[in-house]
Amino acid sequence: VSLNIFVDPAPLPIIGANNVCVTQTTPLASSTPGGTWSSTAPAVATISSAGLVLGVTAGTTLISYTNSLGCAAVYPFTVNQMPSSISGSANVCLSGTSVLTDSVSGGTWFSANPSVAAIGSSSGVVTGITLGTTTIRYTLPNGCSVTKVITVHPLPLVFTVTGGGNHCDGDAGVHIGLSGSTVGVNYMLYLGATAVGAFAGTGSALDFGLHTVGGLYTVKGTSTVSGCSINMA
Repeated sequence: VSLNIFVDPAPLPIIGANNVCVTQTTPLASSTPGGTWSSTAPAVATISSAGLVLGVTAGTTLISYTNSLGCAAVYPFTVNQMPSSISGSANVCLSGTSVLTDSVSGGTWFSANPSVAAIGSSSGVVTGITLGTTTIRYTLPNGCSVTKVITVHPLPLVFTVTGGGNHCDGDAGVHIGLSGSTVGVNYMLYLGATAVGAFAGTGSALDFGLHTVGGLYTVKGTSTVSGCSINMA
């Protein structure tokens, strides 16, 4: 008694990256035509009929390409964890700082345009260098990354605090004002650390009125758009 045994050809090896980040895609291919794709763990990664892998959750799976004879090429595949969305303000003031964070630790920070805004590679502290925008990228050791666009805003123009001086007990007091102002900037008058008056910028000089309490008065201007602030001269 004799038997004939036929060895069917397996598909050619699968070509393409063996990993992808969660929510991202990467293409796989085989030079053997007419096959079908499958994933042993579609909860980790799915694959389309065209060989496009989608990362669903972090983990591992086996991707198979099966020819018309039922023979398969198998490809171990890994889906890598993504960072979370970057937390922190998208705005920073010129010469000021802000802090960006990510709930997934261990990554590295990078600025696409450090001449506009620099960032500490491990600290996430952004420093505004010049006016403009840049893209901040946070990358995990597995290569997965997220980005956030940062805008560097100007500080309000500095005007001179006017008035003050000596006055007699019981008189009306002395005026305190500002030599100019900018529309879109709010000006707060302080006596020491206590706020004692507030005006919106008009584009002209401001008068904070008469004041009788002795002490050091200062004015801080804050942009209503960016929140950037600076003490007046």
